[in-house]
Amino acid sequence: MKPLLFMGSLLLLATTSLAQNCAYTFTFAANAFAFCVSPYGTIGMIQSPIGTNQLNATTPVEGFEYIYVDESGGGGSIFQVPGIGSTDAGKPTFTQPNGAGKLPLIATWPAGFGLKETITANPMARQILITFTITDCGAGCSYSGNFVRVAGPELDGQTTANYAASGFAGIAYQNHGLLVESTGPCGGIVQGTISDLTNANCGGTPFTGTGGIFSQVFFATVPNHHATMKFTYQVF
Repeated sequence: MKPLLFMGSLLLLATTSLAQNCAYTFTFAANAFAFCVSPYGTIGMIQSPIGTNQLNATTPVEGFEYIYVDESGGGGSIFQVPGIGSTDAGKPTFTQPNGAGKLPLIATWPAGFGLKETITANPMARQILITFTITDCGAGCSYSGNFVRVAGPELDGQTTANYAASGFAGIAYQNHGLLVESTGPCGGIVQGTISDLTNANCGGTPFTGTGGIFSQVFFATVPNHHATMKFTYQVF
């Protein structure tokens, strides 16, 4: 009976982890591609082919960070990577304008300066497309800063991979690969543990091991009180 109890424990662990990581799951069987979004508005799972994880299956490391200043010299920062215990922005409110189970998925955070995240996909290219918008920070606001999307890949369930940066993209690869890119100004890689990346150097020396990939966008809310930042994940 002990082996059966042990297998039952593993099944419970897997089910619980999936429930914690995935609030909304999108599966494209014809394209051998699936992903989910966590309750925190981050990516909780990427699979391609379906059943093969490209992030850690139990504690996926993916999220975003931004740091901003205003014209008076004040400012702040948010670090939202639940896989390493950082959830500064809290849980957003989700809507699905095309109906339940359909993209796009929209997440909004009421606090701060009206942050909205729109998530959709290009399944044929195995891409997750993410747009962040500062919808309206108020009349006369003048914010500027860096917005970063970051992930700690575990390609095909392996903890080590090859890492390189190219243009606006951070890339990890072995049998399969995962990249994150944006409209710029840069992409990059970090070796070891993911931490504050808003001031990280662009690029990075290629390495093989454990690390993270990121892409960074500079934003400014002048003159229209809003700003837009776009990011893409792609499995290849």
